[in-house]
Amino acid sequence: MTAYWEALEHLQPMFVIEACEYAAKGKVGDGRFLPTAAELFQTAEAFAAREAQRRKPHGLLQTYETKNDPATRQRIIDGFAKLLKDLRSGVPIDPDKATKDVFQPNQNDGPYPKHSSPEWRDFRDSKR
Repeated sequence: MTAYWEALEHLQPMFVIEACEYAAKGKVGDGRFLPTAAELFQTAEAFAAREAQRRKPHGLLQTYETKNDPATRQRIIDGFAKLLKDLRSGVPIDPDKATKDVFQPNQNDGPYPKHSSPEWRDFRDSKR
């Protein structure tokens, strides 16, 4: 009994139970009633590997569509790099200018007032 405990103690109980159920039905090893500890361990480990494979993401998170073209994506990446550099150096950051540089690089003014301006507060309050 100690050999079984030592072989199976590190596996999750659900896989050990499933392996024991297989063994009780004669599906482990050569079909004898009492498989070796190694056979039971291999069966339980196979169930654990099957579950891990089932839970593994199927690439859905890596392949998604974006609404940004490659140039905008590169501006976003560059904008984050500049933000990190500015944060580390202590340079004052203007969030309106940073956003405009990324998403409206060829426009002088956006359709909305700056967040820090009194006009923004009036605009924001008018939308409430």
